[in-house]
Amino acid sequence: MTSLPDWQSAVPADCAYPDWLSEQGSLTARLLATGHAFAVELQALEATVPRADEAACLGIASDSVVLVRQVRLTLDGVAVIAARSLSADDGWRAVLDRGGRSLGYSLFGDDNDILRGPLEYATLSAGQALHPGDGPSLFARRSSFVRHGGRLLVQEVFLPALTGFLP
Repeated sequence: MTSLPDWQSAVPADCAYPDWLSEQGSLTARLLATGHAFAVELQALEATVPRADEAACLGIASDSVVLVRQVRLTLDGVAVIAARSLSADDGWRAVLDRGGRSLGYSLFGDDNDILRGPLEYATLSAGQALHPGDGPSLFARRSSFVRHGGRLLVQEVFLPALTGFLP
């Protein structure tokens, strides 16, 4: 069984890019600001049962069915972020089912009814949930967004290639 991330309220002390991990605004906007070609690659969109930590974060039963969207955010065609977003609330379906468009356009757009919860952080080891392979430890963050009582969980894993695009 895959172990679950140990989510904390503080950025890990050994993170080389704490300002990126703790970014309160749109990660999409931050990636666009690098000046490199930005794209979203849809990996999966499916209805499934959430992991226990995801269900707890969403405040739903662990056997609930959620819509999960998995993407990779790329710069110049290189994957720099792996993201997994999910919700059990139908009000978030149109936001999740958007193909290659970034969630950031909706979450940080003109909808003043969307409230963001606090960021949580984890260091992921190979074999842990959200870690995309067997490589080095990776930093991740998550936060929930609430609109009209419905909750969306967004989890982002910062891939090693990101450091090649940082100033």
